[in-house]
Amino acid sequence: MQASYRRGDEGPVASFYEIRGSYYPEPPAPVRKLVDAIEAATDLPRRGVSTFPTDAESTAETAAAFVRAAGNIFFAEIDLDSDDASAFDSFVIENLVDPKVRLLLDKPEQYEALRDAGEIRIPDEPLLFYALGCFVGEWLTRHADARWFLYPDLDPRQSFPALVRTGPLSTIAPFSVGCRLLSNPRDGRLADLAKTLPDAVLFRPIALCASVSDSEQVLRELTGKDVERAAALLRKGKSDQAFNRLETLMEANAQNGHLLARIAALGWEHKEYAIVHSASELQLALAPDAPETRHGFAAIESMREGGLERSIEMLEQLIETAPTYGHARLTLASCYREVGRLDEATELASWLVENDPALAQSAQTLLSELG
Repeated sequence: MQASYRRGDEGPVASFYEIRGSYYPEPPAPVRKLVDAIEAATDLPRRGVSTFPTDAESTAETAAAFVRAAGNIFFAEIDLDSDDASAFDSFVIENLVDPKVRLLLDKPEQYEALRDAGEIRIPDEPLLFYALGCFVGEWLTRHADARWFLYPDLDPRQSFPALVRTGPLSTIAPFSVGCRLLSNPRDGRLADLAKTLPDAVLFRPIALCASVSDSEQVLRELTGKDVERAAALLRKGKSDQAFNRLETLMEANAQNGHLLARIAALGWEHKEYAIVHSASELQLALAPDAPETRHGFAAIESMREGGLERSIEMLEQLIETAPTYGHARLTLASCYREVGRLDEATELASWLVENDPALAQSAQTLLSELG
């Protein structure tokens, strides 16, 4: 971790440091006993603080203290090494969630009315939120190829989205997952999140963050300083030297999807298509079923001599398996135009205008060019 980095959570991001719900006037006795035990084991303050330790030793020790306290007080069988997270979810719901909420878990309309009104009660115990987040994060490091990327200040009272994709990077907010399990136990379970990861994550590791504001810093750490040095050379016009370095980096880091994506982006920016092709091919090898990598390779393949027909075939197959992935439709429409299949290009672009707001303008431009 880079000690010089310190985030600035401003504007809309600041609103995520609130938990939807209402605090108990006093914590229920079972919650108080659990937090007392965690406090005794960790020497961390339970209240009156908005920032907690960000080092790996503290997160591991707190997760272990939570497991021991849950076992000693509630006889709960929670195991960080178990690949089934449902025991953790069940423990929190059965022992820490508002009792009146537990009665409504099988009554969706009443439950949603209570949740939407912000009337689910939660304990005002920051140390509990920190401990829950530590367990979530430590479990994910063991079972989902995730890695901690924590920076000061860490306020565990959160409601960030559980999983966020920023380009090639997937981030999980473990402290938000813990808070949401208390404030929205029907929809905030760790086991349910874990099931979504194989299809939702492009490249590993998944970054475990205290804020979505940390994404750029995480990417800098995952891609390394050497790629930024090469980018600096490009800004100075030293293209040959820069791309020689990037070629060497790529060969030495063929399993680093985040780095490969950065190299491909620099290649596109500076019209060095050979390195884009190499980086895209390596990304495809890492994630052969992902629409993003399949499309990225097909797009650069279409620019190679003799590659247009192969690109068309790949994109047609991609649209069959991912019909709503608009980028594939737009690139295929452009390829169809190049080979004179104008009616098919028009059909694809028209679909995007009607169904994909993010790409509608680009599709409309293509329609105009098609006449």
